[in-house]
Amino acid sequence: MKILVCYSSSEKDRKVIEEAVERAKTMNAKVYIVTSMQGKTGTPDSVFDYVKEELKEAEKSFVDAHIPCETHLSIRGLNAGDDLIRFAEENEVDEIIIGIEKSSKLDKLLLGSTAQNVILHASCPVVTIR
Repeated sequence: MKILVCYSSSEKDRKVIEEAVERAKTMNAKVYIVTSMQGKTGTPDSVFDYVKEELKEAEKSFVDAHIPCETHLSIRGLNAGDDLIRFAEENEVDEIIIGIEKSSKLDKLLLGSTAQNVILHASCPVVTIR
């Protein structure tokens, strides 16, 4: 079993990590913790370094629980939803776990939603955490 954890180092992602640890234990799963960034020209290296450190911090919960885990900072120029879906397909992921935030229907219409994109287009089950 392979689980993809969509990680953005926000407050909601602490709950995502907790849920992923429990699910990985139960299912004897390998976990991929992935952050997707477009990586526009001129983005300072310090931004990428910060994200890598955040991924390492998230990884500790899985290491402490003796769960096989890999972290990935994906920079392919795709929007985050499409990038996460592609990563899941390329790595034959069985389940995706993603945090969602409460937002109005108007916000989703105007701004789009990474979680909404993943939920609607992923080829595997998606677990959402609020």
